[in-house]
Amino acid sequence: MVRIEQNKGVQKFGLTCTERGTLINPYYLFVFTHSMTNTIKKVVLTDTSTRKERYNLFDINDTFFDFPGWYGFDVYEQTDEANLDESKSGSIVENGRLFVATESAIFKETYLQTNFIEYGE
Repeated sequence: MVRIEQNKGVQKFGLTCTERGTLINPYYLFVFTHSMTNTIKKVVLTDTSTRKERYNLFDINDTFFDFPGWYGFDVYEQTDEANLDESKSGSIVENGRLFVATESAIFKETYLQTNFIEYGE
């Protein structure tokens, strides 16, 4: 699962697209579908990872998403950096879910002071 927070600008997220891919230095077409509205958003992202054999790293701006909440996504490998038509892309190399969190959904960590009791021997 990928998590993006609203109002945080460009954010990085990692996936493992290379293990299923067949192209050398591909571009990746992401097709996101919002779970409640079925709104589809497409974007081509470039892998910025320095360890592509282990993971792929992508940058995305939180303003790309129209709605907060859950999105399903498919990632296609392709040779074209501008194509947004998945029927003209290669195979699906990754799929999953992404959550766009709003300010009200972001849980803040709090640390409670704990009183320890020492027992004698």
